[in-house]
Amino acid sequence: MFNSSNMYSSKQYTDNALVLVTAAMTNVPQRYSDVYSLLENYSEEEIAELAVRFLSSLIAFICAHFISQAVLRSCFDPFWVQLNSKVLELEAEISENEVSYADLYQEKCELDEKIAELTGKLNAAEKALIDIKAQYACCRYAAQTFLESTTPEHDTQG
Repeated sequence: MFNSSNMYSSKQYTDNALVLVTAAMTNVPQRYSDVYSLLENYSEEEIAELAVRFLSSLIAFICAHFISQAVLRSCFDPFWVQLNSKVLELEAEISENEVSYADLYQEKCELDEKIAELTGKLNAAEKALIDIKAQYACCRYAAQTFLESTTPEHDTQG
């Protein structure tokens, strides 16, 4: 039986928690027996604490997901406004000029293709930005190291 005062600092507890989480996320029958054998070692309080920690981590992950979605949506808002205004123009065109539905559907399909293309470009740009930031950090570190090695206070000849 674990001592509750040091159970969160032990490697064994961390390993057991990983087994529990893995079993919860996979549907492997052998993992269920691992879970049951691990749960026998915990008191009800420890199991409740583990469940609370697992749920709080899950809630944090879900919140982070929704926040990232909101950020991405804010990037696309100008495009969606433009797209919605185009849809309104097309609807007005239907009523005024009796444009055929097939033509409008074709234009909608073209807009959908443009959306998919722009989404791909945005994803590629985000990845490129991450790469550029990483390269900048490496270059900055190299320059700083070079400057430090060439300053007189680090010079061993003088």
